[in-house]
Amino acid sequence: MSVIKIQDWKKRHSERTAEADFKYSNKERGFIVIRIGDLFKPSRIKRKDRPKNLKPEMTKKEMWEELFLHIEFMKELYPDSDGRLCRYCHQPQERDVGRTLSPH
Repeated sequence: MSVIKIQDWKKRHSERTAEADFKYSNKERGFIVIRIGDLFKPSRIKRKDRPKNLKPEMTKKEMWEELFLHIEFMKELYPDSDGRLCRYCHQPQERDVGRTLSPH
């Protein structure tokens, strides 16, 4: 299937697309993939309103490794938890993403 056909399908089925995006964004893996990916977008790296370009010093793989090290560390601190705790307040991480409606 070509890219144009996929884009056409997404326009015709915008509610289904929005629902799928919402579900993916609210699952742990989807949330993390989106946030890490956002750090590497050229539009974020080359923003004009910053004095210099901000390019991540780690690769995506290194960020995932750091995340897993953090989870293991928190599991050691709080053995009864799943380790997915905030680094600062040590409370469960929130990742509830709000719904946005497609403009199409």
